[in-house]
Amino acid sequence: MKRLKIGQKKKHQKIKTSEHYNEIYSNILDDDNDVIGRVAYSIYKKDKLVWIEEEKIKQNKTIITNEDLKPFHNFANRPTEILKYKKEAKEIIDVSLNNMMIIWLRDTSKKFKNNRVKEITNGVIRTLIILLIVNILTFFLLIYKFNFEEVIAIYRNKAKVIIIDTPIIKNDSLK
Repeated sequence: MKRLKIGQKKKHQKIKTSEHYNEIYSNILDDDNDVIGRVAYSIYKKDKLVWIEEEKIKQNKTIITNEDLKPFHNFANRPTEILKYKKEAKEIIDVSLNNMMIIWLRDTSKKFKNNRVKEITNGVIRTLIILLIVNILTFFLLIYKFNFEEVIAIYRNKAKVIIIDTPIIKNDSLK
């Protein structure tokens, strides 16, 4: 069978094989790519099975013949019934697509939130590490310029030191 290209439509040919052939498949499907028609046909088949089971009970039979099925086929092949099957199929497809979209959006949102939280956490951690490194470097630079006790005093806010480009005069009162 030759595959159709996207957007290309091929009408179903009406098949005339015997008087028992039910043309509803050809009546429901518009072309080979008709998803709504395929779902509508499955709804028709479900209705047919329910009808058969009901008829078995009504007629007290175990087997329903093709002759017994004629009233159902005549009813199901009416244009209003075909439209009903298509409408129901479209609703099923719409609900399914909406549910799939909701699930996709929820999953994507969770992934985005998780990634965003990770990005923010990593940013905070990087900032804290940089601050720690800057403080450690500042501490060692101060130790290089001052003695250890003076640096500790600076960090404890016990002394106010203004660093000027002039030589440093050591003050024993800071100890």
